[in-house]
Order: sequence, then C-alpha cells, then structure tokens
Amino acid sequence: MGQTRYGLAGDLDNPLKGFEQLRIRFNYNDYRHNELTEHEIGTGLKNREQEGRAELVHAPIANWRGTMGIQLQNRDFSAKGDEAFVPSSVSQSASIFMLEKRDWQRWQFEIGGRFEHAMHNPQGALLQTRNFDLYSVSARSVWKFIDGYQLNLTATRGQRAPNTVALFANGFHVATNTFEQGNQTLGKETSNNFDIALQKLQGYSRVKSICFTTTSTIIYFKEP
Repeated sequence: MGQTRYGLAGDLDNPLKGFEQLRIRFNYNDYRHNELTEHEIGTGLKNREQEGRAELVHAPIANWRGTMGIQLQNRDFSAKGDEAFVPSSVSQSASIFMLEKRDWQRWQFEIGGRFEHAMHNPQGALLQTRNFDLYSVSARSVWKFIDGYQLNLTATRGQRAPNTVALFANGFHVATNTFEQGNQTLGKETSNNFDIALQKLQGYSRVKSICFTTTSTIIYFKEP
C-alpha cells in the first residue's frame, strides 16, 4: 500500500474591481493498494484524484456579502485481478456555486446554490457512460429575537449522483463477504430538508432544540 498527496493553496487580495479576494486550492492524491494471495499479488487497486477550486469574494452589494466559484474534479480508478468487483473507470465533475449572506437588524439571511455536471466512464464493452446534472439550493435565516436566544430556520434541496460501485459493481466483495450487483440505470438521489432550531447562547447552560423533516428519493442498492 502506498499513498502520495500534494496540496497547494493561495489567496490574492483585490484581484479585480468589485472583488475583495481570490482563493485557489488544488489537491492531488495517488493511492495504490495490492492484495496478496499466497505471496502473489491477487488484486491491484489504483486511485488517482485531482481537485481544483477557485473562489471569488465580492465586495458588498446592497449589504449582501458572498462568494462565487468553480470546482473541478477528476478521478482515475483502476482495479485488476481475480477479486476486482468494480471495473476501472474515469469519473469527472465540474460545478459552479455561490453563497450570499446579509445582516439586517436582529436577522441574518443566507442563500446558496450549486450546479454540477458529473460523469462516470467505465471500461467494458457492455458498460455505458453515465452523465448527471445536479442542482442544490439552500436558504437559512437566524432571528436573534432577544439577547442570548436565537431561532434558526433552514431549508435545503440537494441532489447527488450514484457512485461507480452502485452503478457498475458486479462480483464478490471479499472484504464484506457479499456479492455486489450494480444497476446502470440508477438515477440521481434528491433530498429535501427543513429544520427549525431554538438556541440559548448565554448563561451557565447552553441549549439547542431542533425539529426537522426530511424527504428523499433514495437509490436502493441490490445485494442478491
């Protein structure tokens, strides 16, 4: 087993007119794992990932402060050997996002949104490349109705794509002693969440009470 990781980060103040800061992040991860069978390599796993992210913090607009950015990801996964139950694949995603905040009297408001395009490209004559368009939005308000107490209201709607195991697995998983069968026709998962939280922030005791509700369109994974 071996792993190599690199990370780069940099910030630039006042990069453009109307923007206060530019933030750039890049990460690289190379993971290798060989499973031995009677002193021989039975299965070899390789996973290389690159991730880049850039954010722009804009100057206040009508008392709103916020960040917008892009994120790119690339994953090259390879599995070879008798015990490999997931095909080698390349997964990529590109997303744009924004987050805005504003204070007004005893209130704080926050809104956010994200759009992502994700792709899984497996190796195999009978396997198809899958593409997903994913949307996520959120809204949050905080009401400090009296000193030391606040009421939080949060609503979110999010989507995520199935991973390569859920889509393309086909074989016996030795580590869990199960036979895993993926489904290439799986769709994206959508969840809707709403919660209310009452917080006591001062004094000898701190209290937080939460009431929430969640609805989801769930992906089911078959293990026959």
